[in-house]
Amino acid sequence: MQNHFIIEMLGIKGTNVDVWEIREESGSFVIELFTNVRKQKCPSCKKGTKRVHSYRNQAIQGPIVSNRRVQISLRKRRYLCIECHCTFYERLQMVDHYQRCTSALQTTALTYSAIVSLLQRID
Repeated sequence: MQNHFIIEMLGIKGTNVDVWEIREESGSFVIELFTNVRKQKCPSCKKGTKRVHSYRNQAIQGPIVSNRRVQISLRKRRYLCIECHCTFYERLQMVDHYQRCTSALQTTALTYSAIVSLLQRID
């Protein structure tokens, strides 16, 4: 129940994301997330696979909550295609490929910049 609320508060829309741990470090929140294993489509041959190759942690900037920074540590999963032996990372809705902040945070930043540019035009 509480984990679902935290995921909603961070603006994460993925249904397979769970909270591992929440802690406070030097005035900011650190939230460790992980994803459940699910079938992924290989980008090379388009075949489905659930074979896990490796894991790595990715640091992602989250939205500011209660005037504190939120640092998300996401445990990403790398899959191995059984057909073509290609390795690839799982696709996530919360963060785009090669990005360091959540999609919700990017949308918020774009909205604020649009509002500021509109206000500057009015003046």
